[in-house]
Amino acid sequence: MEPRRRDTRVDALTPHGEATGRAIVIGPYPRERDRRFGRADERAPAARLDEAVGLARAINLDVAEAGIVALSQIRPATYMGKGKVEEFAGLVKSLEAGSW
Repeated sequence: MEPRRRDTRVDALTPHGEATGRAIVIGPYPRERDRRFGRADERAPAARLDEAVGLARAINLDVAEAGIVALSQIRPATYMGKGKVEEFAGLVKSLEAGSW
């Protein structure tokens, strides 16, 4: 087994306030409760999105965009539908999210 390599693009000790990258935060939620998994999350989608944005900022990511996506069903390969995946890919490219 090869030894793990350290990711040198981002130092864990980046000074506070200096962004380590740009991110788009997506808050997906099912339109209907999925009975296979028991109770649905009781928190509102907006509250869950706010938490995700806060977590991204806590690790010094510059949150370029954030939004909620209603899912009619979960797709095994992409979680969301093909159209949403393409929409987010365009958004990532136009906002240069994920760049260091």
